[in-house]
Amino acid sequence: MPLNRLLKSLFLLSVLSLLSDCSRRSDIQPLADYYAYQRTNAVTVNLEQGRKTTVLLSVDTDSLRFRASATDAQGKDIPHALYTFLVDGKPLPSNAFLPAKEGKYQITAKLGAKESQPVVIEAVDLKSLVKEIRLQPEAGNPKMVLSDGNTLLRFSMVAIGFDDKPVPFDYLKGLTLYVNDQPLTSAEFTPRQEGTYRLVAKGFGRESSEIVISAHPKAYYIGTVLLKVNLNGPDFIADNLSAATFTVNVLDREGKLVDWYAERDMQLFLNGQLTQERTFRTRTPGVYRFKAVVAGKESAEYSLRALSFSEARIVTIPIVFHLYGVDIPQYKLQEQINVLNNTFRDNFNPSNALKADRHADLRLQFVLADTDPNGQPMAQPGRHYVDVGGKQYKDDEMFTKAGWDHYWNPEYYLNAYVANYIEEPDDNWAGKAYYPTVTQPLVGLGTYVKGSKPFYLFSMILKPLVFDGANNNTIITHEIGHMLGLYHAFNTNNCTSDADYCPDTPMYNRQNYNDKVYSMSRTDCNGQEFSSTNYMDYYYSFRNSFTLDQQTRVRHVLDYGLYLPTQFNGRSGRRSVAAPGVVKRPDVLWDVKPVACPIPHDHH
Repeated sequence: MPLNRLLKSLFLLSVLSLLSDCSRRSDIQPLADYYAYQRTNAVTVNLEQGRKTTVLLSVDTDSLRFRASATDAQGKDIPHALYTFLVDGKPLPSNAFLPAKEGKYQITAKLGAKESQPVVIEAVDLKSLVKEIRLQPEAGNPKMVLSDGNTLLRFSMVAIGFDDKPVPFDYLKGLTLYVNDQPLTSAEFTPRQEGTYRLVAKGFGRESSEIVISAHPKAYYIGTVLLKVNLNGPDFIADNLSAATFTVNVLDREGKLVDWYAERDMQLFLNGQLTQERTFRTRTPGVYRFKAVVAGKESAEYSLRALSFSEARIVTIPIVFHLYGVDIPQYKLQEQINVLNNTFRDNFNPSNALKADRHADLRLQFVLADTDPNGQPMAQPGRHYVDVGGKQYKDDEMFTKAGWDHYWNPEYYLNAYVANYIEEPDDNWAGKAYYPTVTQPLVGLGTYVKGSKPFYLFSMILKPLVFDGANNNTIITHEIGHMLGLYHAFNTNNCTSDADYCPDTPMYNRQNYNDKVYSMSRTDCNGQEFSSTNYMDYYYSFRNSFTLDQQTRVRHVLDYGLYLPTQFNGRSGRRSVAAPGVVKRPDVLWDVKPVACPIPHDHH
């Protein structure tokens, strides 16, 4: 390219560059000049939402932030970056401000030559408002502090004004709890080693009174370890049903109950050996020694004697026979009481036959009630005659209506209703009774809460023929067996289950034994032959035995059964009681069916 043409090109490029630079520079103008030819509305400034215009020095630590607003002639918002914020006329580096001194401050926003109205911020130094700081325990016991890191102490810190009231500000941020001159991040403190700790609250140039606490191991505070024993019945019997439950109380040196959970620290020793169990049962009679240890301190030794069943108390059950138009002589009532006492004490065997392999004494005795519901002596014990003018009853009528007219308190009497019942086709029953309800579960029985009123007529009904004939005299034994939780000692579902929940009563299929089988022998569900001896079997039977497993079920019902005249339900062992009263029929009866038992075909 010729030199002159190259020079011309360079000259033109220089001119164009100069013109372009001048054009850019002409677009950049001072803000005041820029707004000189554009109109804006007024500038406003606002404190961010939720913040107050009063700032508490050393309490409020978050900066206040402001927001300015204005629009141009076209109604468009002015960009936030174009505003300048001022405090008392001096520029702020941003829109944030946190006062450092007490006083009032004016915050404005400026847009070119235009400036907003001020927002007035008042900074308050609480030193001028706070008279004193009070430190008080809020949770935990400062007098008994453990050094194992398990004691949480919580304190209340309050700033009090000169009017002796808490200052009307959120002052907690300005207060700090110190322990041995070391600040904590909260008002909670947990000692982790033995020693003395001095606590004080500080803030607003004030300091609370000092609280001094001492932390020690648990053993330091223990004065006495008390081993507590709760028995689930009046006797502790070696039947694996009686239970002794152990707990512990710890008293301090002043005899006051300590306020930590001592149970988790208890070690329980049985005959000198550590045991993890807190409930004790056994099948072996004898004396058992227990001791509790908490943090190295021992309780006094507790000796528990587990009785054999032959040593256990004899439970006495009073019976009242309600005779609805049926005149049963007094001596026949007493005869039945005698039979009951022999059968439940394992002293009944009129055929002199072999008894069950595991025959048992149930330790029960029965008496004719000698006191009526008003607490008055009965002229004829256990005999309550009701004149019904020859009326006959349906069996369900007695359970749902008529029996409730004379339902003596079942917690003091076992009620039996004797009446002339209307005979229905194929209606060959001799007695009917209800199974009991218990408060502690037992397979085959319902559970309910103690203290509830009866919701069915827990009792038995009997036909007058029960009191006739020598062989009929175990019918009441059989019915009371039901009332004490015993099922029939046979199966009606083809041997698919143990229907009476007692393994030591041979289970057999009752359907194989009809009225034409005149034999005391049975074949059990395993094909083994045996003789029928159980009171809970049907005819034909020697009927001379209860078993040990039945004994266990009956004992459970005596200990936990509702609506029975037992110590569990408040009745003492005395025969006479004061005004036990009667029980009214509830508005709604539960649909509970009694078990019906036929007339034995082997009676004469």
